[in-house]
Amino acid sequence: MSEAAEQVQLSEALAEEVEEPTGWIIPFNLSLEKLDKITKACFAAKADKGPVSVDDVSRIAGIHARTVAPNIRFLAAIGIVEQQGDEGFTLSAKGAEYAKQLGSGDLQKAGAILKEILPESHLNELIGFSQVEGTGLNYDAIFNHIKTLARLKEDEEGDVSAPFKAGIRCLISLLARGEFVSSDLLEEPKVSRSAGLTERKTRQAKESTRAESKGGLKSSPSGAGLKSDAFSPFNLNISIEAKDPESIKQVMELIKFLRDNQKE
Repeated sequence: MSEAAEQVQLSEALAEEVEEPTGWIIPFNLSLEKLDKITKACFAAKADKGPVSVDDVSRIAGIHARTVAPNIRFLAAIGIVEQQGDEGFTLSAKGAEYAKQLGSGDLQKAGAILKEILPESHLNELIGFSQVEGTGLNYDAIFNHIKTLARLKEDEEGDVSAPFKAGIRCLISLLARGEFVSSDLLEEPKVSRSAGLTERKTRQAKESTRAESKGGLKSSPSGAGLKSDAFSPFNLNISIEAKDPESIKQVMELIKFLRDNQKE
C-alpha cells in the first residue's frame, strides 16, 4: 500500500471516531481543493439534471462517502446543492454555474458567485464578524469564532480534532475565495506556530535564569546580597529560530534580559 493511500485511510479512520458536525455546519475533514472535487463531481454526475446520491459523487470524486456526506450537507447549507428527500440531491442553478467555473479554472468568477450566495446562508453572521474586524482580523480570531459558532468540542488544551481543524481552514479558504477575508490569513498559522515556539523557549530560558539566580543567592554566606563568588562561571547556549518580526523582537528581549542578569 502506498504512503498516500495509508494517509487517506488514517484520515478516514480518524473521521469515523469524530462526531460529524450538526447545527451550524462547516466543512468536514478536507481541504478546499477536495471540496472543489466534490462540487465538480456533482456536476459530472449530472446533478444539474436530476438527483444523484452520495455514492455517485464519492465514486467520481475518489473521496470516501463518509467524508462526502457531511460536506454535501455543507454545500446544501450554502446553496450550492439542494436536498431532494430520499432521492438524493441536485445542484442549484447557482451551484451548477459555480461547478462550471471551478471546472474551467476560473476562480475569479467562482468567487463572484460565492460573494452573491454566502451572505444569504448561515455564514452571514461570520461574514459580518469579519467585516467588523476589518484589517484587524487574524487567523486565530476567525478560527475561534468559527469554533464557537459551530459549538465544536475542545480538548484539555482548547484545541479541536483534526477533521474539524481541516474543515475550519477549508471554510476560511472559501471565504477568501469570495473576498470576504484576506487570503493572507491562511499564511498566519505558520507564523503563529513559529512565534509561539519562540515565546515558549524565551519563557523557559527566563525561568531557568531566575532559578540559577535564586540558587546563587541562597549560597551566599552573608545572605544579604549577591557576591561575585556566588556563581560559578558557565556558558549558556540558546538556539532560537526567528523568522518573523514578532519572534525577532522576543529574541532581542531575551538577550537584553540575559545581559541585565549577568551585570547583576
